[in-house]
Amino acid sequence: MFFWIFLFYFVLFLVIFSGSFKEWKSKKGKILRLFFFPAIFGLFIAFLTVLKFYFIYKIALLVLVFITSVMSYRRYGDSLRHWLGK
Repeated sequence: MFFWIFLFYFVLFLVIFSGSFKEWKSKKGKILRLFFFPAIFGLFIAFLTVLKFYFIYKIALLVLVFITSVMSYRRYGDSLRHWLGK
């Protein structure tokens, strides 16, 4: 059951992230990064599901991570763009 939960969230995050990474399809290393982030997020949400976190807590946690990511991007945006190769 854990595998199917992970697969569902992995595909969901892959669809979400693939919309913003269309230019990444040209290089092999960039494609691996495209699959890395959805896999990490999918594992994280799957572990929360196994631990019986309620859906509203998962949404709140994702919003918190999103806000933290935006704030970090504003602070470290230049170094992140350099790491992503843009």
